[in-house]
Amino acid sequence: MSSVDRAMRDATIAVVIPARNEVENIGYVIEHARPYADDLLVVDGHSTDGTAELARDLGARVVLDNRIGKGDAVRVGIREARGDIIVFIDADCSHNPHDIPAVVEPILEGRAEHVTASRMLGGSEELHGDIGKFVRMVGSDIITLGINYRYGVALTDSQNGFRALRADVARALDLRENITTIEQEMIIKTLALGYRVVEVPAREAVRRSGVSSIAVSRVAHRYVYSWLKYLLTHPPPRGRRGRFYQPYENRHPWWSRPAPTRSELEFRQREKGRAGATEQGRGSEDTTPHVVRDAQGGQRDPASRSAGSRARLRVVNGGGDSSPR
Repeated sequence: MSSVDRAMRDATIAVVIPARNEVENIGYVIEHARPYADDLLVVDGHSTDGTAELARDLGARVVLDNRIGKGDAVRVGIREARGDIIVFIDADCSHNPHDIPAVVEPILEGRAEHVTASRMLGGSEELHGDIGKFVRMVGSDIITLGINYRYGVALTDSQNGFRALRADVARALDLRENITTIEQEMIIKTLALGYRVVEVPAREAVRRSGVSSIAVSRVAHRYVYSWLKYLLTHPPPRGRRGRFYQPYENRHPWWSRPAPTRSELEFRQREKGRAGATEQGRGSEDTTPHVVRDAQGGQRDPASRSAGSRARLRVVNGGGDSSPR
C-alpha cells in the first residue's frame, strides 16, 4: 500500500452541493449529508428564493459561483472544498446522501481516485417514461460508449453528478466546461491522466420539488462538441490503456447466499403476522417520529443535528461494510 493510499484511510470528506433556487429541497440534502461530511459546502448560483440563507441557517458553508452554470459551480467547489476527498451531490433530492459511504469507499480503500455513482447499475426514475427521457438515456449511452472504446474501460454512466474524487486529482484535471458537460469532462480527463475510475450502484429519484432548468434540446450540441473535443485532445496514457480500470465488483450477489428453506419462509410469515397484529393492537397510539420544521417549512430530524453527527468515514478492516449503523 502506498503512502497516499494509507493517508486516504484517514481522509476527511468534503461534500459539495451546487444549488440554484432549491429552497424546497436543499434542507433535506444538507441534513442527510451532514453525518458524512467533515466540510459541508453549498455553492450557490445567486439564488433568489432564499436557498443560500437557509443553507447558512442549517450550518453549511456557502460560497457563490460566477453565474455561468453548473460547471463553474463545480470548479468553485473544488477550489473551496476543505477535505481530502470531494463528494459532489445534487441539491434536488434526486441523489440519496446515505449512498455517500459507498461512493467514497473505493477511494478510502485505495482502489480508485474517481468514483461515479452509476444510475445504470442502481436504477433511475429520470431516464424512462417519455421521449425526452429516452433521448437523454440514448445520448448518455453513446457518450459513455465512446469513452469506453477510447480508453479501454467498461463504464456504464458518464453523466451522473453524484461522484467522489480525491481532492488533489480533482484539482489536477484543469476543468473548463461551464455547464453540465463538466461531468463527462471529469471522466475523460481522469482516464487520460491515468487515474482509476470505479463505479458503484446508486438509485436516482425524481426531484422532490420544482422543475429542472436543463433542456436537452438546447445543450445537446454542446455535449457532442465537448465529447469529441476531449476524446481527440486527451489520448489514453501510453502503454497503460485499459490497465487502470477496476470494474464494478458485486461483493454480495444474491446467488452467493444460501436459499432459504421452507421452514425459514414459514417462520418469516408467522413473524410478519405477529408484527401486524401488534401494530393493530396499539390503537390510536401516535407512532409518528418527532420532527421539527425549519423557517421554510421543511421537516428535520433533530437527532441529525447532535454534536456527534459529524463522523468521519472509516473503512472496516477486512473489507466489511463501512456504512454508519
